[in-house]
Amino acid sequence: MKNRIVTGCVLFLFVAAAANVFAITLQQKEGQPAETSAEQGPARKAYDSKLAEWKQMMKDLQQLRAEFDSA
Repeated sequence: MKNRIVTGCVLFLFVAAAANVFAITLQQKEGQPAETSAEQGPARKAYDSKLAEWKQMMKDLQQLRAEFDSA
């Protein structure tokens, strides 16, 4: 009996997570931004700025590699 309860709970959580991912994917396909918290703390702002910095570095490296390959 315990195994059925545990299995049922695990399956329910799995289905709920899959439905959440599906809903977020649909929102992004429709052009709506995914839900984010209204208040962004300092840690999130620092993360976003670092992420933007790393993305710019990746673009620069890709451009540098393209220039190197074409030379």
